[in-house]
Amino acid sequence: MQRIGIMICIACSLLLPMTTWAATDADAVVIEQTTQLTCKNKDVATVVYKVVYEILNEKGKDFADFSINCSGNEKLTAFSGVVTNAAGKELKKIKKGDLKRTEFSAEAFATDSYSYYYDYTPASYPVKVTYEWTYELKGVLIGFDPFVPQPGLRLQVNHAKYELTAPADMGVRYKIVNLPDSSVREITNGDGTVTLTAEVQQLAPIASEDYSEPASEMLPVVYFAPSDFHYLGTTGNCSTWENFGKWQYALLEGRDVLSDELKARLHSLTDTCTSERSKIAVVYGLLEQTTRYVSIQLGIGGLQPFPAMEVWRTGFGDCKALTNFMRAMLREVGVKSTYCTINARLRKNFYPDFASVGQSNHVVLCVPEASDSLWIECTDPSLPLGYVHSGIAGHHAMAVDEQGGHLVRLPQYADSLNLQSTKVDVTLQADGSAHLAVELRTEYEQYEDLLPLRIADDRERKEWLLKNFKAPHGVVAAIQVEEQRQPFCVPTMMVCGQIDSQKFANAVGSRLIVPLNPTHRPYSTVPKALNRRGKVYVRAGYRDVDTITIHLPEGFEVEALPGASHFEEAFGEWKMHITTPDARTVVVSTSLTMHQGTYSPDTFAALYEFKKKVKQQLAQFLPIKKK
Repeated sequence: MQRIGIMICIACSLLLPMTTWAATDADAVVIEQTTQLTCKNKDVATVVYKVVYEILNEKGKDFADFSINCSGNEKLTAFSGVVTNAAGKELKKIKKGDLKRTEFSAEAFATDSYSYYYDYTPASYPVKVTYEWTYELKGVLIGFDPFVPQPGLRLQVNHAKYELTAPADMGVRYKIVNLPDSSVREITNGDGTVTLTAEVQQLAPIASEDYSEPASEMLPVVYFAPSDFHYLGTTGNCSTWENFGKWQYALLEGRDVLSDELKARLHSLTDTCTSERSKIAVVYGLLEQTTRYVSIQLGIGGLQPFPAMEVWRTGFGDCKALTNFMRAMLREVGVKSTYCTINARLRKNFYPDFASVGQSNHVVLCVPEASDSLWIECTDPSLPLGYVHSGIAGHHAMAVDEQGGHLVRLPQYADSLNLQSTKVDVTLQADGSAHLAVELRTEYEQYEDLLPLRIADDRERKEWLLKNFKAPHGVVAAIQVEEQRQPFCVPTMMVCGQIDSQKFANAVGSRLIVPLNPTHRPYSTVPKALNRRGKVYVRAGYRDVDTITIHLPEGFEVEALPGASHFEEAFGEWKMHITTPDARTVVVSTSLTMHQGTYSPDTFAALYEFKKKVKQQLAQFLPIKKK
C-alpha cells in the first residue's frame, strides 16, 4: 500500500538535555529543520519545509540527497538548494529544474505517484546542505507523515521545529513515541483554527549497535491523523479503529461481484467437498493456478482493491485485489472471511489508542473458525495454506467488516517450533578424508530460510551445501531438496546430500584431529562492545538440534573425549553431550535454542559470552590415534 499523506508538524516547545555521548558518534548533524503546515480546510493544505544538514563523513552522505513523492493531488510548487564547504564557500546551487523526475517504483508495477529527486555526493567532508521547498495538497488529507526530528541513526540534532495550523473541526490527533508526553501543546486561535507546535534541541546521536531494535522503534517521532477527513472524493472518520474500518469497508462494497461462469466453476469444484476446510483448499488452489501478484497502486490512494472480476479477467492483482478476490470466491461457496489490513514489515503493533491509515502496508484474509482463526496469505499462494509466515506472525491487524474495524493479533509460533534438525553421518578414512551423509530438516520460520533452494538449480544447491557444512576440499556427490507442503499442516524443507571431503581431519603424526561438529560453518559471534547503550533485541527465536555420528577408521581409537556442556541465559540455552555406542563410533548431540525478545542493555555482555562459548563448543576437535 503506497505512502499516504503529507508531513505534518505537531508538538510543543521542548528542550532535551544533551547526553554525554561524543560528537564522533554522529555521521551528520541536523543544524536546522523547520516545517510550517497550514490546512486551509479538510481538502487543501500547504507545507513549507527547510532542512540544513552538516555531512561529517561518507557514512552520512545519504543525508545530502533530496527526494519527495508527488501525485496529481500532491505537488511540489517551489524548491531551492545550496551546498557549502566548511569555510562557507558555495559549492553547488540547485534549482527545481535540476531535480530529476521518475515514475519508477521499486515496490509497485503501476502507481499514480511520481518522485522528484536529486543525488549529491560530496567530494570532501564536511559539507553543509540546505534544502527549502513548498508542497501543496488537495483532496488527500486522510493522514500526515510523522514529525521525525531525527530521521536516522548516528544523526545529531541541533534544532528542529514543527508547526501545524488546521481547522478545529478536523480534530487532528497525535501519538508521541520516544519523546516526553509533554512534547505536544495545543493553542486554540480566535479564527476557529488550532495550532500545534513542537521544538527539540540537542538530540544526541542514536548509536548503531549489533542486536539492536529496528530504527523505527528507537527514533523519536510524533504521528498525526485527522479525525474527520476528505480523501479523493470520499468522506470518513478515523477517530477510532471502528470508525476507520467502516470507511475501509465502504471501499470494498460492490467489488466482490463474480460472473455466472466463475460461480458455476466454483460450485463444480466445491459442491462435493465434505468440510469447510476442504472448500477453502480447493478455492486457494484455484487462486494459485489462475493469478499472480503484481503491485498496483492506482485509484483511491492504493487503498481500494480492484474488482474481483478484473482480477479474474487479467490474472493478476496486488495484495488488496487478490485478498478481495479470494474473499469473494469463498463467500460464493458459503465460507465467510474477513479482509484485514496489516503491517508486513518491521512494525508488529498498531497503536490501539491511535487509529490512522499509515500503520498498515499489506492485506491478508482471515477465516474465523470455532476454535481459532485461519489466516490466508493471498499474495503468495505457493506458501502452505494456513501457514502464518514470519512477515505477519504475531502482528496486529485491523479486521474490517460491516461493524467497522477492530484490532486482532495473529498467532506467533513458539521459538522451539522454528526448528532445524541436522543429522550428519561421517565415515572417516585413515588419511583424513571422509564421506559425509547430510540430512537437514527445517520447520516454520527456518523452513522459510530454505525456500530459495526450492527454485535453485543443482549448482546453486551444491554451493549452498558446501557453504553451510565444514568439508575442506569437498565435492558434493549428490543433493536432493524436498518440500513438504500440505494445507493446514506444518511446512518443512528437507535437504539430503552426500559430500566427499579430501581433508576433513588433519593428520598430526599418528593422530587425526577430527572436527567435532561440521555444521554451523557460518556461525558468528557478537562483537564485543563496551558501554552498551540500547536495548538488546533478538529478532527471531529458533531451535537447532544436531546429531553428528563419526565412524572411526579401522585401527584407530579415541584419545580424549570432550566433556558434556550446558549453559543457559535469558535469551538462549546450549546443550551438548557425547556418547560412544561402540569403540569405533562417536555420537555428538547438540541443541541450541535462542529466545526472541527485547532485553536490557546490561545483558549484552552475557550475550557476547554466550555466543562466544557456543562458537567455541562448535569449533572443538576430537583427537583420535592409531592403536
